[in-house]
Amino acid sequence: MLTLGSLGALLASDDGVWYACPPKIKAIYPIGSGDAFLGGLVQAWLNHSPESEALRQAVAAGSANTFSVGGGKFTHQEFESVLAKTTVKKLT
Repeated sequence: MLTLGSLGALLASDDGVWYACPPKIKAIYPIGSGDAFLGGLVQAWLNHSPESEALRQAVAAGSANTFSVGGGKFTHQEFESVLAKTTVKKLT
């Protein structure tokens, strides 16, 4: 796993390498976005999501975190909005 800040993140596994890209957003406060990313990743894994979907959810959570001051204060609606616009692709 490698986070790339506003550029998204990479995940490498036996199944391949995945790249998730968040939508362009106006970031207000990035503090805590790494923690939100990890929380999104763990939650997706606990729900048995495929690796690519877990990465997409992690990137969306990290991005949604930037909407307001104070880490982890984004709403489920904000997360879902970012998630809908977060893309993931398998790299060759």
